[in-house]
Amino acid sequence: MKFPCLQIIFKIIISFMFSCFILNIFILFYKYNGARIFNQDYTTDFKWSSYQLFTNMEEGFSFLKFDKDGFNNIEYNNNKVDILLMGNSNMEACNVDSCENTGYYLNYILYPLKTQNIGISAHYLIYCLRNLLYAYKFYHSKYILIETKDIEFDILLLKQYLNGNLKRNRAYKKGSKEVFFQNIFPSMKKIITQLSSWANNSKNIFDNNSKYTNCNVNKKEY
Repeated sequence: MKFPCLQIIFKIIISFMFSCFILNIFILFYKYNGARIFNQDYTTDFKWSSYQLFTNMEEGFSFLKFDKDGFNNIEYNNNKVDILLMGNSNMEACNVDSCENTGYYLNYILYPLKTQNIGISAHYLIYCLRNLLYAYKFYHSKYILIETKDIEFDILLLKQYLNGNLKRNRAYKKGSKEVFFQNIFPSMKKIITQLSSWANNSKNIFDNNSKYTNCNVNKKEY
């Protein structure tokens, strides 16, 4: 006895699984950064998995591996840090080779001083300032260098920072199911991120259109 509906459902499931497999392989080479791990040291809001591979062909080109702490350093200098580097994705520099970033060149130019780079995406100046004391107590560095592209602050974020309730960037506990699925199925993370981006863009377009459709126009001006 044949069940055409079950056969169709089975084909759909198999096609979906095969498509996800192909997409996962593509993501691993195109843009793979794993999942955000909650940083219990509070030196940053999150970090990447220890010794995790990172690939990037989306903005620049790089194929690198993070250090023991989940940051972009060729050498692990946790025991001796002279200069601590903080900042966002520009300091993290995952869009260039590991021997072409700020930390690598500073180690070369300022030898024998050692740098430790904890720059990571989404950590703009106000987040670095919030984490500054934790970073100093953890690394005990002689100097701290913070990278920023501007010194302007969103007034709401500034009020939250001054009141001590600035929200941390979203991250997940090590070993959680969210981390597992994002590492095993990187395509799902990419799809969810893209859908969220489309939803936000649609909302912004709707809000902008509402401003014009709801405004009162004086016809005598025309």
